[in-house]
Order: sequence, then structure tokens, then C-alpha cells
Amino acid sequence: MLSQQIQPKRVLIAEDDKNSQLIMSFILSEAGLKTKTAKNGKECLDIALDAWEKNEAFDVILLDIQMPILNGHQTARELRKRGYDKPILAVSARITE
Repeated sequence: MLSQQIQPKRVLIAEDDKNSQLIMSFILSEAGLKTKTAKNGKECLDIALDAWEKNEAFDVILLDIQMPILNGHQTARELRKRGYDKPILAVSARITE
């Protein structure tokens, strides 16, 4: 029903570059989305799994390919291995990737 309150979509941004984090967060927030950021793959993994276990999973994860501790490939692989079934989109600011 239209009178029901619609919750904004939630996006987890995993990006080690602070400027890229800020730009993506700003653009998505302006579009009405709620964002949370992680500065590396391990932090992303912890945040995503914690939210998922609480039935508050993010609607999508934007995952940088090159990050410290766990890179994007490792992070996505670990999320899937643990059963995380929400969309994960790989992103990169580098033109060679």
C-alpha cells in the first residue's frame, strides 16, 4: 500500500580512498540512499556480516577491487562462502582494472 513508509535502500561502500568514499557517499545520499563506508575488505566483511546476521543486510555492496587487508576479490569470495546472498558490485577508480 502506498501509505506504508518506504525505507531507503542501504548501500555499503568498501573503498580505501577517502576522497572516493566521500564522492560515492555524497552522490548516493543525494539520490536518497543510506550509505555506510568501510576502509578495507576486512572492515567491509565485518560490517556486512554483522548487518546480515541481524536481518538488516545492505541492499548492495559497492566493493573496490584493490584494498588493504582483504582485496575486493577476497572479500566477495569470503562473503559468498559464508552465505551472503545480496548483490555485490565491483568498482575501481583505476583505468587499468
